[in-house]
Amino acid sequence: MKVKGALRVPDDGLDQHLAEIPRDRPIIVYSTCPGDEPSLRAVRFLQQQGWNDAHFLIGGFNKYCEAGLPVEEVGVGNTSKKLRGL
Repeated sequence: MKVKGALRVPDDGLDQHLAEIPRDRPIIVYSTCPGDEPSLRAVRFLQQQGWNDAHFLIGGFNKYCEAGLPVEEVGVGNTSKKLRGL
């Protein structure tokens, strides 16, 4: 499962997917890994690359799901490999 409409990017491949990340809207980064550190690192990297409206989702994918927000099966929408939702 993933956040509905999320772009899935491998942890070590964010720099290879920059062209796929929109600049005209807020970017929310989340991780399926425990803890928020991976998402925070990704947000910092995006901000260094010029994404001024990039933020991480506190609590990650688990908190998102607990809130009952929309999800979709992996393979729907724009996907890559390991999850780093944008």
